[in-house]
Amino acid sequence: MMKLRLFSLVLLLAPLVSCAVLTELLVEGKKPDARIVGVTPRSLDMGGVTLQFDVEVSNPYSAALPVTGIDYTLASDGDVFLQGEASGHEAIPAGQSMVIPVSARISFAETLRVLRGISPGAIVPYAADLGLSVDAPVVGALRVPLRREGELPVPTLPKVDLLDFHVEKLELTEARAVLRLEVQNTNRFDVGLNALDYSLSLGGFKIVAGSVESLPALGADAATTLAIPLSFSPAKLGFAVFRLLRGEGADYKLTGNMKLATPLGPLETSFDREGTTPLGR
Repeated sequence: MMKLRLFSLVLLLAPLVSCAVLTELLVEGKKPDARIVGVTPRSLDMGGVTLQFDVEVSNPYSAALPVTGIDYTLASDGDVFLQGEASGHEAIPAGQSMVIPVSARISFAETLRVLRGISPGAIVPYAADLGLSVDAPVVGALRVPLRREGELPVPTLPKVDLLDFHVEKLELTEARAVLRLEVQNTNRFDVGLNALDYSLSLGGFKIVAGSVESLPALGADAATTLAIPLSFSPAKLGFAVFRLLRGEGADYKLTGNMKLATPLGPLETSFDREGTTPLGR
């Protein structure tokens, strides 16, 4: 009876599809296969990151396999913080495999809002559930479920503080000083400090600007001190600067940019600090 039903189905579908496809479906029981072969972070900034899921799809049929869409859900400990769909993908050629990139943009602010127990600088474990929808020959619409687990670092800004401005030599035509900065990694994961650009003003006068490179990596919640030697001409900045540097202290404004290396990739961000610093000798 089962063979009779199978034969009847083959006769019914024969005008619509090739005999090879019918054999693959009804006799060999072939089904499309899919798996996530990689997850790559893209477009990182302080607002969020795009995770690219590379989905490899294998078409076992002798006819093209249209991909009608891919849906995704990202959750941490059961709490969903992102849902979306990707569409407009090409059909998988007959008997071939193709890798389809699926991009999911994650907002750090929205993630922290949903996951209330998570703070900036944390590492968030997540599970990504994807659904691959295809239009299989004869069978019609199919959804192939996929899952990938991973960790999502949520970066926060390292803290930059001016420790002191030590004047070692002060003449009208030449001044030498050492600017000491403390950079603290406020993340619970390692961060590389590839470069630091700075601009320092004292008493409302811009004193110096520069860049420091090849800096040490910062461990989780660790800090490092940077001693930056400076040389400039007070005469070129004005006599008021010379008098300022002869004093005991001054209000400062420190601004700049940092180029960081994070687990999600390179990240560039700015900093802005104000306060009062001693002018030690």
